[in-house]
Amino acid sequence: MLPCIVFLCSFFAAACFQDIQPSKAFLSESCDSLCTCEEKDGILYLNCEERNISKISQIKVPSALPFHLNLYKNDLVELCAEDLEGLKNAVSLHLGANSIQELEPGVFSALGSLKKLHINSNFLVMLKEDTFHGLVNLEFLQADTNFIRVVEPGAFNKLIRLKVLILNDNTIKFLPSNIFRFVPLTHLDLRGNQLQTLPYVGFLEHIGRIMELLLEDNDWMCDCEILHLKIWMENMRAQSAIGEVVCSSPHHLRGTILAKIKRDVLCAPLTPIST
Repeated sequence: MLPCIVFLCSFFAAACFQDIQPSKAFLSESCDSLCTCEEKDGILYLNCEERNISKISQIKVPSALPFHLNLYKNDLVELCAEDLEGLKNAVSLHLGANSIQELEPGVFSALGSLKKLHINSNFLVMLKEDTFHGLVNLEFLQADTNFIRVVEPGAFNKLIRLKVLILNDNTIKFLPSNIFRFVPLTHLDLRGNQLQTLPYVGFLEHIGRIMELLLEDNDWMCDCEILHLKIWMENMRAQSAIGEVVCSSPHHLRGTILAKIKRDVLCAPLTPIST
């Protein structure tokens, strides 16, 4: 009996050793002079913040372990799909505060495991159709503090798990109809843009699950067109946190909070022309 016990102990010890050794190998493979890293519960955290990295290929990443990669405040200017193919096990990717000017459609297509993506504080001016193609597990997208003017129809296509979208402090004037159809958003930040209105059909009708909608500091035009937003906000207040909409125009309503304006003031009946 004793030899069997000794054999089993040796077997399990060898198995444990085999489980541990690959992790150490991945650590030595991934942690070089550019990045620091730490493993927790089988997930690797690579911190490459402020390391003057100009190409993704400068970084060694684990071939099997899932990992979080922080590339905040580096010198990245462009991203290619080929460069990101080696990041297929990334769980989160922080590309904030680089100098990225453009994202080609499908650039993230290899990152099917990614749950969080930060592209804030870059120089982006457009989010193209299928920019985020392939990110089927993405839950959090931060794209604030860029120069985004245009969001193309289909920019968020197939982001079927996206819950948090941060777009504040850009220069967005208009969001395409049905842009969030099939996107299960619970938090949406649109502060500090140049929006004038949000229609019900094609927009508000698709964000019925929203828990937080931030709308401050836009160019809201308080006329008949914004009545749909006012009514929608009144119906949503009990279940959601909705930011204040302050009128920028017309002049006589400038600085007035939309919620305090009566409906007939926004959409006054036309005065009949006397003959």
